[in-house]
This record gives sequence, C-alpha cells and structure tokens, in this order.
Amino acid sequence: MTDHTTEQFDLAVYSGLYACFYYMKAAYPYLKKTRGSVINFASGAGLFGNFGRVPMRLPKKASGA
Repeated sequence: MTDHTTEQFDLAVYSGLYACFYYMKAAYPYLKKTRGSVINFASGAGLFGNFGRVPMRLPKKASGA
C-alpha cells in the first residue's frame, strides 16, 4: 500500500466505484419503470485480493464483488 500514490487510488475509485454508482443512478428511472434490476460484478480481486493492488481491490469489493 505504501507504494501507491493518492492519484492511483483516486483513479481506481473513480473508474470503478464511482462509475458503478453513476451508472446505477442514471439507469434507475428506466429500471424502475420496467421493474428491471442491476447486477454488479467484478473480478476475483474483490474477493480474494491481488497482492500489492489495494487501489484495484477496494472499488471491486465495495461494488459488491
């Protein structure tokens, strides 16, 4: 973790967790109207980790991987 910069962490969070949030927020009105649903998925890094890749793992775990 000490090898990663704040910028690397931000990139992982903004492209992973925030992207997931904004997609679901934009899709919600259509999904509500059609009674649809969202299924979030990510790689195994969210479940099992990827040594030395904390910035990559956090958004995957947070999005429900």
